[in-house]
Amino acid sequence: MATLCSAGSIENISEILRFLLGDEYSVEVPVPQDNTGASDLGWDDDDEWGDWGEDDLEHKVPEVIEPVEVTTNEVNEPEVTEPNKLNDLIVCVSPFRDFVVFSRRSRCAILAGRREGRRDSYATFSPTWTGSLSSDDRVGSVTSLYMVPIMSNRKSSQQVADWHCLIAGFTSGYLQFFTEKGVLILSQMFHKGPILKIKTSKVTTDNYFINFIILYEKVIVSIEGLSLFNALKVCRNRLARSTATGGVDAACNAPLTVTKWLLRGQSATRDVVAMGTQYPAQTDRLYAATVLGGFRASLSDCPPSVNRFVSTGRSPFIAIFDAVDSTRSDAAALQLATRVTSAVVGRLSDAARGWWSGAAVTSERTPTSKLPVRCAVPDSGRCGVAVVLHGKLLAVTDGFGRVSLLDTESGWVVRQWKGYRDAEVAFVTVTEGRSSSRSSHHPPRPSPSAPLRSGSFLAIHSPRRSLLELWSLVHGPRVTAFNVPRGSRLLNPDEAALGSLSAPPSGGLYLLTSAGELLTLSIPFYMLLDDTDSKRSHDAMLLKQSSTKSVGLSDLQSILFHLKQFKTPAFRLRFLEVVFGCSHLDEVTLSQVLSALQTTLPEGNLDSDELLLSNRCRFYAESLLWYRFLCPESLPVTVATDRPPVTVATNHLSPRECSDLLRCGLDEFKRIEQLARDSMDDSSVNRVRFEHTGFPPSQFLASLCPPTLRSTDPIRLNPELSAAILSSLSELVMEPFLVGTRSVTEFISFHSSNPGVADPNDLLRLLLAAWLAPTFAPHLVTSLGSLEAFYRILDFLLAVSDSPSSLWETFHAEVGSTNQTAVALWAVVIGRRVALGDGVLEGDWTEVGEDGESAVEPWDLLQGRLEDLVALRGFLVGGGRTPESHSRAALARTTDSLSVHGVLNSGITNLIAEWVVSLNLPTSSVLEPPGLGILELAARFPVSLSPDRLAAAVSWRYILEFVKEPEDCGCLERCVDYLGALANGSQRHGLALMLWNAHLRGFVEKATRLVEKVGKAPKDRLWRKEVGLGGAAAGSLLESVYRLLGVMRDADLGGPKGGDDGDGGGRKERWNERNEPICEV
Repeated sequence: MATLCSAGSIENISEILRFLLGDEYSVEVPVPQDNTGASDLGWDDDDEWGDWGEDDLEHKVPEVIEPVEVTTNEVNEPEVTEPNKLNDLIVCVSPFRDFVVFSRRSRCAILAGRREGRRDSYATFSPTWTGSLSSDDRVGSVTSLYMVPIMSNRKSSQQVADWHCLIAGFTSGYLQFFTEKGVLILSQMFHKGPILKIKTSKVTTDNYFINFIILYEKVIVSIEGLSLFNALKVCRNRLARSTATGGVDAACNAPLTVTKWLLRGQSATRDVVAMGTQYPAQTDRLYAATVLGGFRASLSDCPPSVNRFVSTGRSPFIAIFDAVDSTRSDAAALQLATRVTSAVVGRLSDAARGWWSGAAVTSERTPTSKLPVRCAVPDSGRCGVAVVLHGKLLAVTDGFGRVSLLDTESGWVVRQWKGYRDAEVAFVTVTEGRSSSRSSHHPPRPSPSAPLRSGSFLAIHSPRRSLLELWSLVHGPRVTAFNVPRGSRLLNPDEAALGSLSAPPSGGLYLLTSAGELLTLSIPFYMLLDDTDSKRSHDAMLLKQSSTKSVGLSDLQSILFHLKQFKTPAFRLRFLEVVFGCSHLDEVTLSQVLSALQTTLPEGNLDSDELLLSNRCRFYAESLLWYRFLCPESLPVTVATDRPPVTVATNHLSPRECSDLLRCGLDEFKRIEQLARDSMDDSSVNRVRFEHTGFPPSQFLASLCPPTLRSTDPIRLNPELSAAILSSLSELVMEPFLVGTRSVTEFISFHSSNPGVADPNDLLRLLLAAWLAPTFAPHLVTSLGSLEAFYRILDFLLAVSDSPSSLWETFHAEVGSTNQTAVALWAVVIGRRVALGDGVLEGDWTEVGEDGESAVEPWDLLQGRLEDLVALRGFLVGGGRTPESHSRAALARTTDSLSVHGVLNSGITNLIAEWVVSLNLPTSSVLEPPGLGILELAARFPVSLSPDRLAAAVSWRYILEFVKEPEDCGCLERCVDYLGALANGSQRHGLALMLWNAHLRGFVEKATRLVEKVGKAPKDRLWRKEVGLGGAAAGSLLESVYRLLGVMRDADLGGPKGGDDGDGGGRKERWNERNEPICEV
């Protein structure tokens, strides 16, 4: 919405008024005003003003049906002054908004602006000069002021003024020019009589210099801007030379190009505006004849251009004058020569007299042309006061308290407002701001090269009602209104400068209060649009402010206030997303906001935006209900802290009861329990755990996926959740029920009564994420109560699921991809019991072997695989049979890939070989019994852990390590040792030949050439230069090569294939071991 904000202040306003008013200044306490709402803004002036009998002349405006938004601005008044005293002063502001000038009679005060910080506008205006502008009584009192910036050649491109010139008109007719310090530099008199107005006019669109229009009672004088710019430059240089030499300051003489017109046909002229140069079309001969004087005017093929003026006053109310440019008419060539001769002679005479005497120059001899009225709005009883031009529209105020809007092209008064006595009017232009953000709910912003859209409003200041109103122009209601202090003045500086190639930047209008505050009007662009686009643009601006200032939405009242400002459901939904994304808002506040929004939702037939908003409200309501169930007490939102080990549930069931629950024998239950305990690493039990003491609702809602337009499915988890967020969410949703702090019955009761809160598949994901968490798994293994809780929750999820097959697919995927094999084994045992307990076992879940026959039952297959991995993990972490050094790092690298899917992809052989190489174990510890006990695992992996396959894989791993570090000859030595341990002659010879051809043959050839060249043992420098290795490393490498050649020589290629892969003793295949590669080539 439009706002009236502070743009600066006047320092020591009381002292300035005391200087200007003199004995007339007095301090009175202003009457307090009643700043009420929109219903009290109306002013019934019928009793005061009566019926003026003008109803037949004015165009009535229909009443506005929609309510008017009124913003009340309470202006702080640091100093108490008489409000009406500002109306007795003449006030003007420079186009750059950097100077403010006050004057009364002959006294004047010039105030310069001072910026504070990095503000674009001037914050404080302080006096730079105070004094009298006229020391001669013949000059008279000041009647009009204009502060114009003078641009320099080197600063004009930066829109910086070189200096400012104050133009003052007096009652005697003198027009004088002063510097910012009040020094007179030029004085002219073009006509005897008081100067009423000083205004500017841009002649054409390609004219860089403006013209100054001086209005007398019935005379208009136009001063060409280029000649004035040169004259002021000469006079200021003369003043500088005079000041430097210590001379007396005096107004200099400089010629000016002046045109003078006498207005005929209007009894009294109060104000005038120049519309610039008009060019009649050659084909519109009727219009050209009207311009030239009527139907008897002689026309040429090229009609002349005209300068159009519009004046307001009395008889007629509004008059339009056309001044024909005689320089473009062949018929007026003689008249032009006569005028030029007279003007030159008069100016030379005045210049000579002024040069010798140093006095002010009088130019009363300028020839005067008579201008008759070409078009008028006759209204004998109405007298105009002021006129403001904007394009083709004119806003005129009169003595009857009316504001009229005139279309200059048609000559019609298109709109009129009544009840605005002593009103001040100004046009306000609003330009669309560029923005990179786009939305599907409104058209995209224009590209940087495209012109910006713009529009205008009419601002009307009614000082008697202390109101500032903003109205649409030809059609439309009042946009907004502001209560302003009494005695305020509306200031609208022109956008004009001398010497500039472009107009100064528009700073908008100012409202000067009696306390010295300068207020400016800020209007968003959406107010110019039609109803639909205006609402969307309005909401887009509010949404942008809310997104950038989300911290300002600190309490319920501010949120509800912003929520009521939105007018479209689409942006109301987006604002709701911003609110529910604030991390500092608790669940109670969000629930109240949602309740307030739901009361405003329409019922019945809903469009797409309203339906989407309704679905989103339902989603947030169910999500907050779920969050309230998970967090029954208000939890403070704090950072994570260390906490002691989690207190798990007590053993509510005995081992026998658990075995009966899981439908397995007591011995089988104890075997699995012992197998899981042996695989636990002490480091995982003692690992530091971080606890989230508070889970904010915004984070909880961000982890959920909002519904689509017509979706009625349960709440789903966000598919793009990270592992850390999923782990934190599982701790919130499932951990209290698994550890026994909350009852599983409570969990089942809540989700049974609220089936749309969560999807069973997502609940299963959270259950398995909490169960398989690395920091939580060791505690779950030792708790029988946790096993019971997991069984009950899983059984409930299967009962409420609409698709058990998808549920078990999720179960299989999560269990098969985890490296927490011990708890995964318990999960499979419980899952097997749940599936078989209901008599439902998904037959699609099968494995097919190479021969096409059906493999073992899927639950037994998965359980058997996990038992093998649990036993393998127990071997890797147990017994202290591995050296302490490097064992932790090697264990971590190996167990990270110790999952069902990981082993199926990489193979058991490569996994164990990588672990052996990382520990640098000798062959005796790996291939010879008892060693470390690797061969004991051959019963579970008969093919993968056969001696020849394991020796081949380890030797190839050592080859890869040797390639990375050729200087480390220990890898090559170990490789030769494992190659020598191969009983299969073909494998031994093949791997040795690969190593020789790929990595060793070139080295031996280089070493041989070097020894033959030197004829003795080469030095270390030559070894490094020719071979790339030091002497010691080269010697060790040659010894290993010699051993390798011996291994290749002793390989029996034709003998029996000793040490071939075993058959597993008739054991059914679990891991497809015969198809896994021995090494990676």
